[in-house]
Amino acid sequence: MAVLEDAIRTLEQWGLMDILIPFMLVFTIIFSILLKIQILSKDAADNRRYAAIIALTLALAVIIPHSTNLYPSGSDPVVIINTSLPSIAAIMIALVMVLILIGSFGFGFEGGDIFKSVFAIVAFLTVLYIFGSSAGWFPYTLTGTFDYYVPPEVQSLIVILLVFGLIVSVIVGGGPKVDFWGGFKKGLEEFKVSKK
Repeated sequence: MAVLEDAIRTLEQWGLMDILIPFMLVFTIIFSILLKIQILSKDAADNRRYAAIIALTLALAVIIPHSTNLYPSGSDPVVIINTSLPSIAAIMIALVMVLILIGSFGFGFEGGDIFKSVFAIVAFLTVLYIFGSSAGWFPYTLTGTFDYYVPPEVQSLIVILLVFGLIVSVIVGGGPKVDFWGGFKKGLEEFKVSKK
């Protein structure tokens, strides 16, 4: 067995995933938010000290009950974090790969603020769904409920038809013809894929 695998297993036995990584994540996020909003003090040095104390306290308040098994089953934030982060990291990597692929062909995106808003809403809902699924907020998964009403074979056919319909409409139609929401059409008209 490789030395690196042994070292990682040793770190895992010491509590890398259960204590150190969640502690660093919670501490860093809370500390950076408190530094940014400057709600504790207008003086930068005082604000930094107070932010560090509060972030340390909250990070320990998350980690200590986990390590002493005080959280009820299904509501342990460390378990929720550890099960959610790989999915969020996979989505981030996929998005970066798509942008790299688009950029490698020399295309760039130009558009209005509507797409930033739509992207932010979709990203927020995706993260909410991933954390909610890890926390058990959604007892029935979306695919399981949908499979009950529409068989998976029909779902695949619907997706294939929608993709081909979208491709044909883009090639033949030239652009969107329907005004979905008031300002959305204006945003679509501003959105262009341009050659760099």
